[in-house]
Amino acid sequence: MSLNEFLTTIWRRKITIVFCVVVATAAAWGYATTKAPSYQSNAVVTYAATATTNGSASPFTPTPPLAAIASTAVAEDAAHTLHDSNVAATQADVTGVVDPVTGAFTVTATASQPAQAQAIAQAYATALVNSTQAASQAQITKINFIITQLEQQISTINDPTSPQVVALNSSISSLEAQQAAIEIGEPYATLTTPADLPGAPVGYSSLKLAAIGAVAGLLLGIGLALIRSRLDQRMRSAEYEEEEFHLPVLGEVPRDVSVKKGEVAIALVQAPQSPLAESMRDLRTSLRVAIHETSCPVVAVTSPEPGEGKSFVAANLAAAWAMSGSRVIMVSADLRRPKLETTFDGLGASSPGFSDLISANWHGTRLPGGEQSHAPGAGESADRETDALKYLLDTGIWGLRLLPAGQQRELPSELFGSPGLSRSIEQLTELADLVIIDTPPVLAAADTPIIANHADGTIIVVNEGSTDRRNLERSLHRLGSTNSRVFGLVFNQVRLSSKDPYLAYSHQP
Repeated sequence: MSLNEFLTTIWRRKITIVFCVVVATAAAWGYATTKAPSYQSNAVVTYAATATTNGSASPFTPTPPLAAIASTAVAEDAAHTLHDSNVAATQADVTGVVDPVTGAFTVTATASQPAQAQAIAQAYATALVNSTQAASQAQITKINFIITQLEQQISTINDPTSPQVVALNSSISSLEAQQAAIEIGEPYATLTTPADLPGAPVGYSSLKLAAIGAVAGLLLGIGLALIRSRLDQRMRSAEYEEEEFHLPVLGEVPRDVSVKKGEVAIALVQAPQSPLAESMRDLRTSLRVAIHETSCPVVAVTSPEPGEGKSFVAANLAAAWAMSGSRVIMVSADLRRPKLETTFDGLGASSPGFSDLISANWHGTRLPGGEQSHAPGAGESADRETDALKYLLDTGIWGLRLLPAGQQRELPSELFGSPGLSRSIEQLTELADLVIIDTPPVLAAADTPIIANHADGTIIVVNEGSTDRRNLERSLHRLGSTNSRVFGLVFNQVRLSSKDPYLAYSHQP
């Protein structure tokens, strides 16, 4: 994904991103304002180096502080000092860290009140010192007990020079040396830094937590935007789809609420200064470039699915072309659901039209006025002009005539597949400078590829933000199956910003 695509995706999904930022910020702020404050107090216990006597190490080794502080004896001693019977709960609020350089052990206590945190840290540090000293005293007491037993054994022996007495005296001397070594090393643990009284709660402030929440929400929103964009198969911007499908975008028709309300049907007549009318002029210019070498081009207008505005685009394009001084014929070829007649207030809704013309050129049926039609032969162009002319209706716009859908609408696919279709289109090209055919949606009927094959090219109308990209791919595949040329895409219902050139220019006095 390029930087431009990334920025475009972020802008299109800005509501999702803003929502995530707001929710995450509110959640962080709510947590910060509702959670109880937490205070921490620290006390430092220093352990003495192991003493030696006559080059021998002290026989006493204190319990490692991390193991000692987690012991039941230390916890119960601290709880007794604090007058707290909930030993486990208090122990859970105490941690410790050994300094790897000095060996000092820092006791950290956490509580909801500053004085409570100080008291817990002090109690545990004191209990840790007491536990260490008690362990050394227990070792000394044990040695004294053994010496006493040995002395009692010596007193029972009458010969003070016997080898047994010598051995016992030697053992007593060794034990006394151990006792002296232990006593020299005392105290093995000292409370060097009493617990401090914390002045402020620990952790982040409410503003910091809100800022962290905002950043987290932004990252989450961007992630969701990228995922939704990857999974979303709807048509995006014209620039993106032009590169994706390798098709030119001939025009972008802006969204206009007056069209939805039924106030505007032909923009160049009812709102000639509007962005909608200007977009039709732009489409007309783009199409002129594509068909400039054709004497009387036939252009089919279609869409992948119903409801994408193809008939509206076809009618307004035809009007824009006619108002530039050309003779234009609009053909209502969507026999199942004709829309062009509605655009012109029901003009030709019950009149013979395209289907009847095709049938007349195919079967030789009766024409309006009672004339008998027949399959044309050489030298009959004048009769053919007359045949097609009888079906055309004046729209009220100079140069623009409508060929309605007609009355004979049974089996449209068979009708369009007959020889009468090509003959009818040939007749129409002799009566106009441009023929625009409003065809059914490509995926809704099999008629469109047939009609498009008889046209010089096809315009595909898509809705920005609603047309499924996969349906456009299928439509192009179907049109390609009949070797139909596609002039390009027309984006309908395009959202315009206040900085869009259409708006910025069209509203100038």
